[in-house]
Amino acid sequence: MSNIEVFSPFDGASVGHFANLSKKDVLKRVDKLSTYNKDLTEQEIHQCLKKLEELVNLNKKKFSSLISAEIGISLQDSMHEVVRSVEVIKLCSEEAIRINGNSSPPKISSFNDFQLIHSFREPIGIVGCITPFNHPLNQVVHKVCPALAANNAVLLKPSAKSSITANFFTNLIYEAGFPDNMFQIVTGNSEMIGELISKSDSIDMISFTGSYETSLKITRSAGVKKLFLELGGSSAMLVCNDADIDLAVKVAINGCFKNSGQRCTAIRRIITLPNIHKTFMEKFILRAKEIKCGNPFDEQTDMGTVISSKYAKEIEKRVSLAIRDGATLELGGISKDAFFPPTILGNVNPSSMLTSLETFGPVAPVICAKNFDDAIKIINQTSYGLSSSIITNNIKNVFDFSSKIKVGGVRVNMPPGMRNEYLPFGGVKNSGFGRSGVTHSIEEMTYLKTLII
Repeated sequence: MSNIEVFSPFDGASVGHFANLSKKDVLKRVDKLSTYNKDLTEQEIHQCLKKLEELVNLNKKKFSSLISAEIGISLQDSMHEVVRSVEVIKLCSEEAIRINGNSSPPKISSFNDFQLIHSFREPIGIVGCITPFNHPLNQVVHKVCPALAANNAVLLKPSAKSSITANFFTNLIYEAGFPDNMFQIVTGNSEMIGELISKSDSIDMISFTGSYETSLKITRSAGVKKLFLELGGSSAMLVCNDADIDLAVKVAINGCFKNSGQRCTAIRRIITLPNIHKTFMEKFILRAKEIKCGNPFDEQTDMGTVISSKYAKEIEKRVSLAIRDGATLELGGISKDAFFPPTILGNVNPSSMLTSLETFGPVAPVICAKNFDDAIKIINQTSYGLSSSIITNNIKNVFDFSSKIKVGGVRVNMPPGMRNEYLPFGGVKNSGFGRSGVTHSIEEMTYLKTLII
């Protein structure tokens, strides 16, 4: 078995290595999971997850350092991710002993003489979890822990760009007491492993977060197994004429530039209305200039690198094409190695590559709409439908906005990605289907069985 070495996008230093598994290795691990049959009780799973929460919490600094080393984001951002992950594990441990069904009235029909009708949740079987690079711990936790809480066996395939963090988490899963026929990790060639997971008759469900293009490969080969897809986004923030501009700027800074803009719910389009456009732009540019970029391991750094110098160049290319199409570059726009600075563009064409595709980086395209209805039209013209936000003090604006846009979530006076770990989260259109959030993920990863007496 060979290994794949991982290098930091920040300075090129070696972060570590992970196993490059062969097809035979992967199938062997799937066979191992096939031997699991609800061997742990709900109480045992609860205790294992409590132990896992404790172990991850004790290793917060190590996880934060690993994440920043693997994907280049600042320690501020990586620590935020770890803290969120601990919360997810805690909630999963609580839900593991609360999974229940429901009873129906047995005498509602004159055609039968039932004494009891009860539906209860059963684990779906083996859940294949395929995760992206941008949240090396939190995405893993959001899939793996609800699946374990529901007493499934779990096969984890992390991104090849962030498998070191996932491997460390795997060690803690076993230390917490989960047996190796309940959880396995497979690392290596993403295309080969993804195809094996998709086609395997032993895998009962696939929970995938990643690109729309990759999801098409999965859906074409998955057969009738259950799918849960969290795909890309082009989340918009609408700044209304009555908005608190300082609040709008604060939300935009957070939504566009946290995690180096590498979040599916990052603000990809800022839509302003004419009366406030100039004031918003002036304040937004001034505040963005204050963001400290650089060494992700400096605790004063706000923003580190993107995932690679190659992708930094791709972002630069899309910015250049937007300028060619009439956009004005107000800040940033030039990459250096894997660093891409906070970038703001005005007068952006809504159909440009920068906004029609998911540009996964710290770029803020600003579009000034003619009016509220024009803003709604611009927001809906994308093929994505993940999340959105509106900055306003007018409740009529809120209800008009939420009823007219085609997205899975609406946030008011906050970034599109704002959530807690219980809330249902997911999109429509090319942003996928299914809902995550601890209780919702557990529902996705179980099925209802009905008992009639």
